[in-house]
Formats: sequence, structure tokens, C-alpha cells
Amino acid sequence: MSPLSNNSLFLDYHRNPFPTFFARGMNVSLSTDDPLQIHLTKEPLVEEYSVAAQVSSVSFYYHLLYCSCLQAVLLVLLVSF
Repeated sequence: MSPLSNNSLFLDYHRNPFPTFFARGMNVSLSTDDPLQIHLTKEPLVEEYSVAAQVSSVSFYYHLLYCSCLQAVLLVLLVSF
């Protein structure tokens, strides 16, 4: 999900379903969407995680990082088969 993009287009950041998905145990991670239009830095993915860290709890943020790394590892394993 890309909460910053959603925030600027149609859904307030604090009403984004991302935390609900996380609370239900879904394996969720952040992404970027339209980085040249939405994001303000040269590193849009870092920007997404920085904002998430500012508006969420520490445990949520660390679990988010864990899920993102897990998805990356799973992708590498799937591609290698």
C-alpha cells in the first residue's frame, strides 16, 4: 500500500486501512505510487517508511519492516525456483 499517495488523492492518512490490515494479521508492506507526483524526496520508499514511523507505534513500525523484508525474501525464493 502507498498511504502517502492515497492521502493526497482520496483518503486521509489516518483513515487508511493499512493499520486495520496489520491488526488482522495480514502480511502488509509499504510501497510507492506515482513517486514523481506524490513524494517530495529522491527516495520515495524511505519517505513512506519515515512518515509511517512518525504516525504509528514503534511495535507497528518494526513489524512493518519485518513483513517487508519477509516479502522480499519470499520473492527471491520464488524467482529462484
